[in-house]
Amino acid sequence: MASLGNSSSRRHPLAGQTLVFSGKLRSLGRREARTLAHRLGATVVEDVSPQTDVIVAADDAGPKLKRAEQINADRPGRIRILTENDFCDLAGVPSPAALRKQFHAQHDLLERYTHVREDRLRYMQKWGLIRPVVRTHGETYYGFADLTVIRQADAELAGGATF
Repeated sequence: MASLGNSSSRRHPLAGQTLVFSGKLRSLGRREARTLAHRLGATVVEDVSPQTDVIVAADDAGPKLKRAEQINADRPGRIRILTENDFCDLAGVPSPAALRKQFHAQHDLLERYTHVREDRLRYMQKWGLIRPVVRTHGETYYGFADLTVIRQADAELAGGATF
């Protein structure tokens, strides 16, 4: 009988907990994140309160995270603060950190290769020169073969070539 409880807690690690999302998640849309939280057993609410058990804080978490930190200052450890990566790992979906280890994020590529813009990446996709390997709610990831094409395009554009 005890093993049933253990497997249930593994399937529903947030059972009975109140959860708040804060900020824009890179890998999940808000609706998808809510669905995952419900599958993990949580009740999702919009605002942080003393009854909140967990907050999933994206990079731009803002005032909700500050409120959770204030509550934790008064009652240490009251609200468990998870990063988006932590939540994805808990839910069993690829986290932004895991995807970045395996692929190249569009955001990073645009910062690295300054002559290639987002619209140019779309054209290269349309022409069949590159193909994203993973698309999430907030990010597009490319493989190594695409990286070489993007790097070459950046070098040509830097040298004065027209797109």
